[in-house]
Amino acid sequence: MRGVFQVIEAIGKRIVNGYKFIHPIIMAVFIATFLVLITVLSSFTLTATVFSEEGGGKEAASAGLANAAIFLIIAIVGGFLIFLLFKYKKKNAIQYLFGSALSLSGGFILFFFLVILIEDIRYYSSGLIVYSSFLGERTSDPFFLVFNQSNLELPLFLCSIAIGIVMTYIILSGRFKGAQKNRFLLLLSGLMGAFLAVILPTWTVMFMLIGLSFYDIYSVKRGPIKSIIEMTEENRKERMNRINQNRKRDEALLEAFKKHNIICVFCESNRVKVGRDDGVTCHNCNRGSIIPGVTALVVDVIEKFDASNESDKPHRPPIAGKKSGDGKKDKKAMKRNEEGMSPVIPFLFGRKMNMRKNRFLSKKGMDAEHLMKSMTYNTEHWDLGIGDLVFYSMLVGHSFQFGSSYFDKIGIFAPILMFGLSFIGIATGFVITIRLLERNKILPGLPMSMFIGIFGFSIGATILWLW
Repeated sequence: MRGVFQVIEAIGKRIVNGYKFIHPIIMAVFIATFLVLITVLSSFTLTATVFSEEGGGKEAASAGLANAAIFLIIAIVGGFLIFLLFKYKKKNAIQYLFGSALSLSGGFILFFFLVILIEDIRYYSSGLIVYSSFLGERTSDPFFLVFNQSNLELPLFLCSIAIGIVMTYIILSGRFKGAQKNRFLLLLSGLMGAFLAVILPTWTVMFMLIGLSFYDIYSVKRGPIKSIIEMTEENRKERMNRINQNRKRDEALLEAFKKHNIICVFCESNRVKVGRDDGVTCHNCNRGSIIPGVTALVVDVIEKFDASNESDKPHRPPIAGKKSGDGKKDKKAMKRNEEGMSPVIPFLFGRKMNMRKNRFLSKKGMDAEHLMKSMTYNTEHWDLGIGDLVFYSMLVGHSFQFGSSYFDKIGIFAPILMFGLSFIGIATGFVITIRLLERNKILPGLPMSMFIGIFGFSIGATILWLW
């Protein structure tokens, strides 16, 4: 009997671990499916394509292929433009582009589904009658009498846009990390995936996802995503090198202070901040004093440190010694020296100045590393981009909608079958991708999941057609 309980416990642990492993996909897919469900219940139809698939057969397939080609061209051009913005460090443009796009699209899509949800509730509550002394003896449509008598579409739209801005801020600002940012990323992914699942016809969805999967392979292996990742790694290496250099200079300066007995006169600490005219401020007690000769000592230590580092680098004339065509020193460099910007000042106050500068730049624009982390679902072992989550939820949501069209003929089994087959396919492809990631630094998230998910969709559609 104990062995049976151990087997059950082991199975339970595997189920829990499996859920934790793929729960981002589960959450995004269920959000999208719920939104598709309220759209199906409302009998709402909207097709946003250039070519219509109403003819069926080869005509519908050709129209879907043409529509998918249009979407794919837009994706390729957009990816190339984003790469150029990263390459030429147009931080303002990157921030405004992504912030505006996510805010407006998220807000509009939220408004779209809220309106449909309100119409559903008003329609399905139309037969209800409640007894109320406040609203009258007998009141029908109790939930949305206000909507029947007032025009609240504009306030609802403005509230939706405001929520879209808040979601985008939480995702992109960098102030919210970990689970907080990930939750809103999943919510936004589910919204976008459900919207695309509802407005695009079947052939367009299938061809578009296949085309995007192949483009994702190229983009990650040889295209813009690979280049952006390489730029991110270069920026990280440069930043780590600067941090290491500053740390070594701090250590060299502290050793010099100990050697020459440079201490605070109040608490006898060696950790002091040196300013002009031999003025020092203690890091320990935060009190100021004058130590004769300390500024000259700091300048000497820094010059020796920089000279030892520059010997390992290709020779480059310093800015202060840069000469123009007539042999004179650069006027801007001379002006900086005349203003007292000696080598000691950037070092001693450089960390504080750099922190301010970085905060200022973070307000003006985002670097590649920050944006990549903001637009991905982050875990300890792997990161999944928002585009992957959107298209996962799009395929499953559209599968559910496709199965709902057979509801009158087959019943609830049809949407559940389509949902289950496509979701199992996506989850299987995701697990395979993560396992392959153990032997690869980076892999595209779409191809494996999309191919297996579309295969599952095809099996389900065939079963429903043959039913």
